[in-house]
Amino acid sequence: MGLIGPAGRKGGSTSRRGFLRIWLWSIGAFISSLLGIPVLGYLLSPALKRTTAEWIQLGPLQDFAIGVPQQVAFTRFRRDGWIERPENLAVWVWRVSEAEVVVYNSHCTHLGCAYSWVTEGKHQDHFFCPCHDGVYAKDGTVLGGPPPRPLDRLETKVEVGVVYTLYQGFRVGLPEKVTI
Repeated sequence: MGLIGPAGRKGGSTSRRGFLRIWLWSIGAFISSLLGIPVLGYLLSPALKRTTAEWIQLGPLQDFAIGVPQQVAFTRFRRDGWIERPENLAVWVWRVSEAEVVVYNSHCTHLGCAYSWVTEGKHQDHFFCPCHDGVYAKDGTVLGGPPPRPLDRLETKVEVGVVYTLYQGFRVGLPEKVTI
């Protein structure tokens, strides 16, 4: 006389129907995990990607006068998850000499406000952020106000007479330059 199992049968053995049920559930779980992991990766990957810096064409070198900073606006497309949207941005281009070009991110390092090049008045020949009276020299150094660091300088190159910059954003309000 054997022991009575959970199903009321002797020996506690599983019926053929119970065994098939467990076997089918196991196969289903295995196939679901094989298919589910790549699908989950596909669905989550856009949300986990970081924005990368990209080279932006700013225009012919001859369009930039030596010694006079000039703002250049451009549009790039930013992917946010599955949505791609236009993003209007700007940089300041300062052609130092025939061959040297400096490009600054157009956001004040204090709180990210837009600043401009002033040609007259109290802050003549300086970059000026009117929001909190941030003043910068042409070389980007802080001359006055609350900005914690110089203007954020972007990597620049000139190829076949065309100016390019590696555009990227930076965290504001910090004394060190940290990319976003």
